Amino acid sequence: MLDGSIDLDYDDDQLREEMSIITYKFNTRGAIQITPKDEMKTEIGGSPDRLDAIIMAAADMSPWTGNPLNALEAGTKVLASAEEFYPDLMWYEGKPGTPI
Repeated sequence: MLDGSIDLDYDDDQLREEMSIITYKFNTRGAIQITPKDEMKTEIGGSPDRLDAIIMAAADMSPWTGNPLNALEAGTKVLASAEEFYPDLMWYEGKPGTPI
């Protein structure tokens, strides 16, 4: 993983099943909506734990781990815009879920 790649076990049938049930659609606002986890649990008869692990391993957590707000005590009041804390993200005008 240090070089930016993830090596998945080709013969991991459970992970393959969990990955194969993910679908997506565009909701009424035009945003992508993936299969809800509750539906996945019903379809495979349990939680997609291996898929969750892969997603967490591959996700870029730096916006949260490098966020200066994480150092604050619970209940601390802060007045700041999201752009101040995430300057490297691209910000778009419009409502949340607006297609880019």
